[in-house]
Amino acid sequence: MAAYKETLSQFLTNQWHLDAVIDLFKGIAEGGIEEKTDTFNALMGDSPKSLAQFVTENSFIFKA
Repeated sequence: MAAYKETLSQFLTNQWHLDAVIDLFKGIAEGGIEEKTDTFNALMGDSPKSLAQFVTENSFIFKA
């Protein structure tokens, strides 16, 4: 995490912002964001897709 913080500090010069982003991603890396909701499905009317699935279904856009 120290190397990530050092790299990120090149882009986020505000210490508070840098610390907040590091804490957020540390929590994600430790599995702290396990809560699942149906918000995406309720708003979009469909389940979320992986990036690979999205690209496969929409590859024609990228080949134009």
